Amino acid sequence: VCNIDTGVDGGHPALTDRWRGNHAPAAECFYDPVQGDSYPYDSGSHGTHTMGSITGMSPTTGDTVGVAFGAEWICAATIDHPGGGGIEGTITLALQSFEWALDPDGDPGTMEDVPDVISNSWGIPHAYRPECDETYWVAIDNCEAAGSLVVFAGGNESSTGLRSPASRA
Repeated sequence: VCNIDTGVDGGHPALTDRWRGNHAPAAECFYDPVQGDSYPYDSGSHGTHTMGSITGMSPTTGDTVGVAFGAEWICAATIDHPGGGGIEGTITLALQSFEWALDPDGDPGTMEDVPDVISNSWGIPHAYRPECDETYWVAIDNCEAAGSLVVFAGGNESSTGLRSPASRA
């Protein structure tokens, strides 16, 4: 599972054991174009929360937290990054994250690195992009053509409707 969000705390006890970087090169498992770090971190805690909902498991009791608690995870730390250049920077970094997720090891001849699911719990406010904005459509379509299911959370915005790209009809 790939998470495009604020990153993931790689040392979080409910997540650390299933980070794919424990047995694969870090550059294939954590994408950080802003700071260039190789070990996963979270610039805002939201990505750790969402990855916990996806793959979390208690290390002491074995109780499941996430819905895919047996899955390995990779992530991109690009959404709302403090050094990411504001909303326009976030848009650019998100597009770069989809490109990275499409081929994390940089070898188009391999497929085992392509995530089964790319999870997103973010959106661009309507003040910056209209509903159903097409900015991300080609990137999402390309990821899905490679075999990744791309999902977006709906409802983070309360009663203001879905943000782009989750608003894609």
